[in-house]
Amino acid sequence: MPEFPQQPATTMADAPANQISDPDFDPARLSRVYDDFAADYDAGRGAFDNRAQLTRLEALLPRPARVLDCGCGSGLPVMGHFVARGDRVIGSDLSPAMLALARRNVPEAEALIEADTRALNLPPASFDLITCFYSLFHIPREDQEAVFRKWFELLIPGGHAYFSLASAEYTGWPEFHGSMHFQGVALPYSHYRPEHYQAVLGRIGFQLLAGEKLTIGGETMLWLLIRRPA
Repeated sequence: MPEFPQQPATTMADAPANQISDPDFDPARLSRVYDDFAADYDAGRGAFDNRAQLTRLEALLPRPARVLDCGCGSGLPVMGHFVARGDRVIGSDLSPAMLALARRNVPEAEALIEADTRALNLPPASFDLITCFYSLFHIPREDQEAVFRKWFELLIPGGHAYFSLASAEYTGWPEFHGSMHFQGVALPYSHYRPEHYQAVLGRIGFQLLAGEKLTIGGETMLWLLIRRPA
């Protein structure tokens, strides 16, 4: 299991310049914001090249696999990648406009669900892989454990989840709960220190297989690969 380095404590005086107090994590607001972003987001998604990560995940999967992509956005690259290899893929997102793009980009998807990740109502032990790229940080950090518990329930024994979390390099804090500007709009971001996630995931029962900070498209995120024991 990877060990994360301890990071120094921070105070409110150390807050990054682009933080705004009282972040608005309301799912309805986030849905509207990403509806407005959808076309530009889809057009610029290629700047974030996740192909190597997706290829590595293939080695963990049967064929065909059952894949759930939480916060699927426009369906690319994650849903498109796994549909192309013959997998059965479901995507979920808050934004109807993003889901419309996913329907266009990945018409072979098994289903597209308009839902908050915390409120997914799917049968237990249904998926070989759950992915969540660039969206979990929009959920308040105190609610993220509930998401992990939901994933544990939805994965088959031996199934994996692979996801990104905001990092100190991205927000400017080892721990952060605030807003940052994205395309001129204040969006909420929330994360704990890496070692906190290691403890939470272990308490739930996950095996933490890998943790690494990757800079993709100019943004440094913490990426974790976890497994529900067989």
